[in-house]
Amino acid sequence: MKTIASIIREKQLNPVIQNRGLVYESEIRNNVQNYQLAKFNRLWADIQRHIPYYQGMVRDGIVRGEINSWEDFTRFPILSRISIQKDVTKYIDHSHRIAGWSVTGGSTGTPIRIPYWSSIHKKVMPLAWLGRRFYHIQVSDRMFHLWGHSHLFGNGLQRYVKQFQRNLKNRLLGYQVFSAYHLTPQRLRLAGKAVIKMRPDFIVGYSRSLTLLARENEDLASSFQQLPIKAIIATTEAFNQPGDAEYIEQIFGCPVGMEYGTAETGVIAYTHPSDQRYRAFWDDYLLEAAPIDGTNTKLLLTTLYPSAMPLIRYDIGDNVCDYERDKHSITSFGMVYGRDNDLIELNGRGYIHPVALMHCFQSQKGVLGIQCVQELDNSVSIDVLCEVALPEDDELTVRRNLATLDPLLSQCKFTYVNNLENTLAGKTKWVIKR
Repeated sequence: MKTIASIIREKQLNPVIQNRGLVYESEIRNNVQNYQLAKFNRLWADIQRHIPYYQGMVRDGIVRGEINSWEDFTRFPILSRISIQKDVTKYIDHSHRIAGWSVTGGSTGTPIRIPYWSSIHKKVMPLAWLGRRFYHIQVSDRMFHLWGHSHLFGNGLQRYVKQFQRNLKNRLLGYQVFSAYHLTPQRLRLAGKAVIKMRPDFIVGYSRSLTLLARENEDLASSFQQLPIKAIIATTEAFNQPGDAEYIEQIFGCPVGMEYGTAETGVIAYTHPSDQRYRAFWDDYLLEAAPIDGTNTKLLLTTLYPSAMPLIRYDIGDNVCDYERDKHSITSFGMVYGRDNDLIELNGRGYIHPVALMHCFQSQKGVLGIQCVQELDNSVSIDVLCEVALPEDDELTVRRNLATLDPLLSQCKFTYVNNLENTLAGKTKWVIKR
């Protein structure tokens, strides 16, 4: 049964979602790039006014004070995660109060902190619901969330307040959250039974956690298929095998969609059930493909709405292929590479999602990156990229966080390093297996 709070929320949000969707049905879709450049140019006036870094770029002749063409736009240098890490302050617009910070390790295990205004949630939240509408999911629908949240870690009263607030919100909206951070066979069975008991309208979870859920509960397929599940939405990472999405569809008897986004921005694109291609939300994001070599391209993103830290030609850290463009602006794509979050196996005790490790370290501002190293015997150590080793008290805080995932993780070796190991493609993977 839908909750009263979820029904009220749906009545409030539906007009907003409907209005946001109209642009994708308008004639603008036939001239996306020019529309985006005009929209960016309006933002650019305020960006120059409030962010000295960009004022300097105009003053030094690196970029123009008015963006009149694609050539003008591509004079902006590519913005990297490393640049933000080194000095995030020079990219911030302080014309409004900073409401908080989002922390992400993305697909590379390199954490960055992005400030946001309180208005950002109203701007980006409708995009997830636009994508979910492809699968007939409504705002008031009940969700089973196979997920993990950073508020589970930390110390003191604030942690418990955040947990209480989150749990209360979930209950009011008719959501049930099941932690995807540590998935043992026993917990996956509990998750399967929880899905059957709850009878959700849709399921959202980490892609590989959803695969584990289906495999561990294969014998419950007939029960799953009698549930009113409209769709399962996978996010955060790619599936481990090409056929995993189809396998989940067979077990649960419903379509599987993919949500693509980042912690820096929110939802960027959603697959459509008609062809399983990603539809980009080009009214809010200008996406471009920067060539790497003859076959691969990296995805660059520019935000097209006012924000505390505008991202201009930002290198997300992912590669795309099979994309369609309006001139230079990507409007849809077939595949994303770069989100290969390997699971960490704990000697028959289940799996740990690497995002959980990132959340254990995220309160330590001196940590520039982490990488889990798993040997053939499944023993685990963690390489920590720091300018200096963490103080003893800070390391104890991290180990207490790790203990909430698995007691043995809190005893694993920390190695403080100057560099993290890269793949041949130049990626810094979350997990290195030897």
